[in-house]
Amino acid sequence: SQSDNGKPFTMTFQTADFDGGDPNMRKQFTRAYMMLGAPSGSNGTATLTCNYAIDGSVLTYPLGSVILNESPENTGYFVAKIPFPASQPSTGHWLNMTCSVAGMVGPVAVHRLKLVYTPLSWE
Repeated sequence: SQSDNGKPFTMTFQTADFDGGDPNMRKQFTRAYMMLGAPSGSNGTATLTCNYAIDGSVLTYPLGSVILNESPENTGYFVAKIPFPASQPSTGHWLNMTCSVAGMVGPVAVHRLKLVYTPLSWE
């Protein structure tokens, strides 16, 4: 396991504002795919919890969690599919995500993030 002098730690990261190559186009974000790395067999209980914000807002919405034991292997790569909840706003020009892992297990590596969206017509 990994710890900070025997005490739990929190790893957090925030992405840039993703605009899909066109910041003027409104988009309906539907899901995120995250390629995660589990380089140690001891991190199976690690839980990555994510939130998102739309169009630079400080208001965030919970996106969900991924437990690394969902990986088919104890170590190696794992692609997690995280749908955006239908009950929350998911339409905007750009979106950023903040994810974290808390505890004494690790390491956890985030290699790639892909956002899936539907372009919306101009109003």
